[in-house]
Amino acid sequence: MSSDQPVERLDATLARWVERLLGADDRPWDHGPAAPGAAWGIVSGGRLVRAGGAGVHVWPDGEPPTAGTVFRIASMTKSFTAAAVLQLRDRGLIDLDQPVLRHVPEAIGLAGLGRAGRGPSIDGLLRMAGGLAEDDPLGDRLQGLSAAGFDAMLAQTAVPATAGAFEYSNLGYAVLGRLIERVGGSPFATAIGAGLLRPLGLSSTTWTAPPGMAGGYVWRDAWQLEPVDPPGAFGAMGGLFSTVADLAVWVAHLSSGDPGGGLAVASRADLAMPRTRRPPLRLHDAVGPIPAWYGYGLNVAESPTAGPLVWHSGGYPGFGSCMAWAPEHDLGAILLMNGRYAPASRALLAALHHAVEHRGVGGRRPTAPAGPGGRSDDGECAAHPGFAELQQAVSERLEALPGDLPMALNIELDEPWEQRRVAWAHAREVLGLTPAVTATRLDTPLRGTWTLAGASGTARVTMMLGPVEPLQIQSLDLDVAVRPGEAMVVAGRALVAVWDALAAGQAADRLGTVWSALDQVAVARRVGEPVAEAGDGRRWTRWRVPTTDGDVQVTLVLDDAGRPVTLQAVPA
Repeated sequence: MSSDQPVERLDATLARWVERLLGADDRPWDHGPAAPGAAWGIVSGGRLVRAGGAGVHVWPDGEPPTAGTVFRIASMTKSFTAAAVLQLRDRGLIDLDQPVLRHVPEAIGLAGLGRAGRGPSIDGLLRMAGGLAEDDPLGDRLQGLSAAGFDAMLAQTAVPATAGAFEYSNLGYAVLGRLIERVGGSPFATAIGAGLLRPLGLSSTTWTAPPGMAGGYVWRDAWQLEPVDPPGAFGAMGGLFSTVADLAVWVAHLSSGDPGGGLAVASRADLAMPRTRRPPLRLHDAVGPIPAWYGYGLNVAESPTAGPLVWHSGGYPGFGSCMAWAPEHDLGAILLMNGRYAPASRALLAALHHAVEHRGVGGRRPTAPAGPGGRSDDGECAAHPGFAELQQAVSERLEALPGDLPMALNIELDEPWEQRRVAWAHAREVLGLTPAVTATRLDTPLRGTWTLAGASGTARVTMMLGPVEPLQIQSLDLDVAVRPGEAMVVAGRALVAVWDALAAGQAADRLGTVWSALDQVAVARRVGEPVAEAGDGRRWTRWRVPTTDGDVQVTLVLDDAGRPVTLQAVPA
């Protein structure tokens, strides 16, 4: 096989991505390396044809991960749960248009999401359009929830999301797990094991953490081991552990048209059918955003230069993973990493797209038609009354948080308040005593971002509320931007000039190597001025640049003489 073959290209590109993500470069905008270790594999011809590993599976003295090392795969589990639901459909036991309350009556809190108190349909939950609000990262902390605790949660009134629109709901897939139990007569873990794992020989794919698995870590100035949750009622949305070798079999099965195995061929196609329009896929090496949809437990995108791409990621405390394949090219891959929310999907999809774009596709192609349940990306919607109240309270209290504000159980687990208060105290120092709330942007009625402008800079606050009543804050993130000094202002003006030159077609190599990082993203024209959203204003600043293809984050680092030395540009 020559080095120009897609398998070779993908293997080499993945290795470079992993090396970069595991590295500890001096990048002041980052919080350290992405993970201690990673394992990857490439699938072609229905089998695993390449496998690699780097770093360590247990910090600091473990061995490099291999195709047989077990990682937590988190939300990649959803593809197995969706497949098990379709198996029930194929047996004639359910109709996907039926309301889920018909089979899971204890989910009474969902009744207000459907028509006439019927609740969401099974189809709606499968394609992330059942009316449930997004619940990351809260759902990640509910894996070990007991059956009784899950029943209590199902009785709470769900806060309606935009009807038919994409909202990534872990709760919805946990409900599908209960559906599998009610209809099939056995726990969802047993049903998935009997119907999918054993028929395909996935002997290393389990619901409990096995001895010798990769440890999951979070970076806090050094790697810290994260606890492993026990199996529980939320496992259907993200509870599986697996290996590159097992997932290669799963990817080969899902992308194959051969009969046999765990899931019928027609149902495999159903999983990857574009259904609910989701935010576009943004890749470093892609020209503009790629239209994307959620199917049943899988995402699908239509690249004009690479054809269809199918994938699902898995982000979790301690882990980041992804599986993806390009159906027209008989090429797929898996990347598993043992760092909290490691960006495995960004690396894997960029590498896969690079390996197959413009090769055998026949040039540019029309994109697939919009799926049902689309939503505009203009961010204009009405806030839930509870969001506005909590926004005001958060803005006023700053480092006095959490106080008596309603915080979901994941907040303290995700980042201890002792550490959060350091950041909030810094924000107060930059903003002064009377910061003004400006530029509020809502993504959904329960999730939005606003800017606090003050004495010597700004603070960008992003808040998301939970999916059930009573409302709780499930994420609260802060970025402080000190007002750029003279050297940074000069560098910012140069950044704008370089961007505009590149967008006009001027060659990047004539503008200096530091600016070459803009070469891929500056094909989109600016539609607004860069806005500083993080940084110390002296050594580094991160700007958000509005463009014709969406916002781009551009981070610039200066040396002691005020000269640009490092630049990173990624889709926001």
